[in-house]
Amino acid sequence: MKFIRQHKFHVSNGGADAMPVGGNTTYYTDAINIEKGESFSLEYKAAVTSGAADLAINLEQSDSPAATAYASDANFTVGADVSAVETSLSSTTRKHKSIAPNMKKWIRLKIAGAGGNSANATLEATISIQEEN
Repeated sequence: MKFIRQHKFHVSNGGADAMPVGGNTTYYTDAINIEKGESFSLEYKAAVTSGAADLAINLEQSDSPAATAYASDANFTVGADVSAVETSLSSTTRKHKSIAPNMKKWIRLKIAGAGGNSANATLEATISIQEEN
């Protein structure tokens, strides 16, 4: 039997559903195990109270969990053949996107704010994973 598991990404321990991703900074979410996954989709929505969002979102993957959560980790990389989720997200409309990660055990998001990204930008992101029970 197949079922769908969902996970809300966060950029800090115990973080809110709307992740703070303001300014010209790079953020890393928590990593989750996807080794039983068969198909994947990502739902996400940027928001700002003033100014504009300007975010790049990439999938990072690894065969082991991050040594330090929410930080750069040499074991996590963006697959050469894995397309960016977004290269310059400015829309504040909710989006759904099928994603095709490489065959690795762990996945997380790398979120980079560009020069025009508002200091108050936030991002909600939830991955849905279809798995065999």
